[in-house]
Amino acid sequence: MKQFYAYFVLMLAARAAGDCTLTVSSQTQQEFLNNIKTLQGKRLSADTQKYNFSIGICTSAVTDKAMEKAGAVQMGKGNKENVTLGRFTMTEVKGGHNWVMLSYKGGAHYRHHCNNSSREAHIMIICDQHQTEPVLTVLDENRDKDTNCYYLFEISSSEVCNNEQAPSDSQGLSGGSIFVIIFFTVVGIYLLVGISYQRFVMGARGMEQMPNLSFWQSLGNLIADGCEWAFRSHRNAEYRHYESPGGSVPPAAGTEEEDKLYDQDDHLLPM
Repeated sequence: MKQFYAYFVLMLAARAAGDCTLTVSSQTQQEFLNNIKTLQGKRLSADTQKYNFSIGICTSAVTDKAMEKAGAVQMGKGNKENVTLGRFTMTEVKGGHNWVMLSYKGGAHYRHHCNNSSREAHIMIICDQHQTEPVLTVLDENRDKDTNCYYLFEISSSEVCNNEQAPSDSQGLSGGSIFVIIFFTVVGIYLLVGISYQRFVMGARGMEQMPNLSFWQSLGNLIADGCEWAFRSHRNAEYRHYESPGGSVPPAAGTEEEDKLYDQDDHLLPM
C-alpha cells in the first residue's frame, strides 16, 4: 500500500511539471522542467546521412500510437524500422545557467553493441538569444562502451535564456553614462543654435560667432586668477616701505630696490 501511494505521488508530481515522468522526483528537477515549460509539447526533427531523428519535449516524438511513449525516435531511411531511443516516461533532468539537459531512458536494446543495453537519449537545450524558434542538431551516437551508450542532441532556443543575466549589449545604461550623454547633447545644441544665431542673424564672423563670448572670456580670466592665487609659490606680497629720516619714500623706478620688491612675480606659474 505504501509503495502504491509513493508511486501515485510521484506520478502527480511529474504531471504537474509536464508529461515528462521523472525517474527520481525532486524539487530541483521540477524547477529545471519549469525552465523549459514553454518548449514542452513541441516536436523537432533533424536529418543525417543515414537516419532521420525526431524529438518530443515531454511528449511523444511521433504520432504512431505504437510508440506513443517514445520521446526520441530514430527513423531509418527507406524501409528500415523506427527505433525508440528513449521514453519521456523515464526522464532525468539536469541544468545550470542558461541550459537544461533532458535524458530519456528505457530505449530499445542494442542488438550488436553496448552489451545489449537499452538506448538512451540526452537532449541538451542551450540558450541562444537570437533563436526564437528551437533548432535541433544531432551531435553524436556513442556506442563504443559496454554500457550507458547514448545519443546526444542539442536544441538551441532563447526560451532557456536567463533574463536576469542577459548579454551585455542588452543591459541598461548607468547613471553616469546618461549624465554624460545629456551633458554633451545640451552643449552641442547650445553651440549649434548660438553660432547659427550669431552668424546668420547678427552677422558675426570669426570668434565673434561664439555665443556669450564676453561671458566665457571673463570666466576664463577668473579661472586663471584662481589658479594664480591657489598655486603661487610665495605669498609675501606685502608692499615693503623704505624708511628714511624724513619719512617713507617708495623705491625709485628702475632701481635695484624695486627689482627686489617685485621679484616674487618670478614664482608665478607660467601662463
